Amino acid sequence: MEKVYTKVFNLDGKEAGTVELPEVFMTPFRPDVIKRVVIAIQSHRIQPKGRDLYAGKRTTAESWGVGYGLARIPRLGTG
Repeated sequence: MEKVYTKVFNLDGKEAGTVELPEVFMTPFRPDVIKRVVIAIQSHRIQPKGRDLYAGKRTTAESWGVGYGLARIPRLGTG
């Protein structure tokens, strides 16, 4: 591969020399990959959503078993 050089400037804005760039700067420009990476990084700030795995399964009611003549469990707090 061909070597790529770029100019280096001093604090006054004048050219101070050149430097060889690493090979990573010779990769093709891919806007689709850049967009995907930006969206992935920005999504870290979003609060994740999802249903509660125990929704509808938690209850304070406790079954008394059979023999009490009740068709439904009374909703009594058990602690």
